[in-house]
Amino acid sequence: MAASTFHGKAGLVYWNGTEVADITDWSATVTVDIADNTVMSNTNTSRTYTAGFKDWSASINWVGDSEIGIPVTEGAEYDLELWLTNTAGDGILHGTAICTGSGSSLSSTDVGKGSTNFVGNDADGLQWAVTDPSA
Repeated sequence: MAASTFHGKAGLVYWNGTEVADITDWSATVTVDIADNTVMSNTNTSRTYTAGFKDWSASINWVGDSEIGIPVTEGAEYDLELWLTNTAGDGILHGTAICTGSGSSLSSTDVGKGSTNFVGNDADGLQWAVTDPSA
């Protein structure tokens, strides 16, 4: 069986159902807290752990003006969709997130660039879908 491969050039980002223009890349990270529950009388030589709370964050980068066609408000909550390709059947990561910050940069030798960062804010965490969750 051949491995699935995706080229980043087809990725998409939506927030609150609106496609974000001029995206150059996006990333998402999911983490979980762990607690060491190893007991002193344990005859094993390895530690044991218990999973705790999940957390996730996402970052989106683009070229162009600072508003990328959609106003961004730090502290506001958004329905965020990160598409692997422009075909929903290839996979979409989605969840509710709070915008934690955004910024822009400009150089005399390059186009304007910007970024927006999010942190997940829902009990379900970052979800995987193969169909458009907003449809």
